[in-house]
Amino acid sequence: MAVPYNLETMLAKALSDFNAGHFDEAAANCQNLLRLDPSNPATCQLLALVSLQAGDIQAAGKYIRTSLASRPDHIASLIIAGRIARAANDLASAAGYFERASVLDPGMAEAVFLFGMTLLDLDHPAAIATLRYLVEQHPQHAAGWCCLGLALNKKEETAHALEAFEHAIVVEPNMAKAHFHRANILQAQGRLDDAIAAFQTARQIEPMAMEICFNLGLTLRKTGKLEASREELEATTKLAPTFAEGWFNLGLVRQDLRRFNESISAFRTALSCQPDYAEAAVNLGIVLQESGSIEGAIEAYRIAMRLRPETFGRIAQAITGARTGRLWLDLEGLRHHLTA
Repeated sequence: MAVPYNLETMLAKALSDFNAGHFDEAAANCQNLLRLDPSNPATCQLLALVSLQAGDIQAAGKYIRTSLASRPDHIASLIIAGRIARAANDLASAAGYFERASVLDPGMAEAVFLFGMTLLDLDHPAAIATLRYLVEQHPQHAAGWCCLGLALNKKEETAHALEAFEHAIVVEPNMAKAHFHRANILQAQGRLDDAIAAFQTARQIEPMAMEICFNLGLTLRKTGKLEASREELEATTKLAPTFAEGWFNLGLVRQDLRRFNESISAFRTALSCQPDYAEAAVNLGIVLQESGSIEGAIEAYRIAMRLRPETFGRIAQAITGARTGRLWLDLEGLRHHLTA
């Protein structure tokens, strides 16, 4: 049935509002349209997008299913349905929608890419083949190369994964994600200087990405570049103030630099962010002991023992081995002292 001109005009206005970021106006226009034509598939499709944008996944799913009931093989609607299913963490349904869209138009890069990416999230054995098909058909699809690299790395095919990330970088030099994952492989291979250079490139592209900053800091510490590592880990804690692992590793590098008071502060913050962080309690005790506060160290060791009793071996070595420690000939007596 032909849509009356006034409905076409209203739909065009709603679409224009959506594209301009005026989501409330788009939603209001769509609701007016539904009162005139309750099952109009184009209106329902747009309302699904508006609802997804607003984070109302349940409503988005309802609208896109209504749209697909009228036109089950509409590719754009299938892709939207897949994105909504992903947002609902229903990866199996998402894969089904993306697969149908890619079958209807095998040359459509977006559909094949989303299908391959979802298969990867599902750890499906067909993910690599799907992504290989994508980059063979669309060799300039940088995100596809990057996703293929992730799939290959998951299967521990690191050499081929590295090649895939490098392909992505050739196609799109400013793809921080590809530089980051390439750096992780280089770091795992022991090519630390190359890894640092790759992490630094990723950091320049996305300076607010905590994960990049954190991994750069860890790799710098491995190469003995302690001041540079400290700077990156301090930046990590500014980007993610409640990230306990960031504070813990900052405590370690400050400890390496013998900046004991700052190290103590970092380990205490790690524990406040993650109260069950036994390793942070152990290292807090070690640094307190190194700085001459044996009573404070004992209290930190008690926390560590309460959290994880198997830390006792490391604690016993630290408390009896350091110049500021105490001599305990009876280790069971020490254990009792720490657990009393």
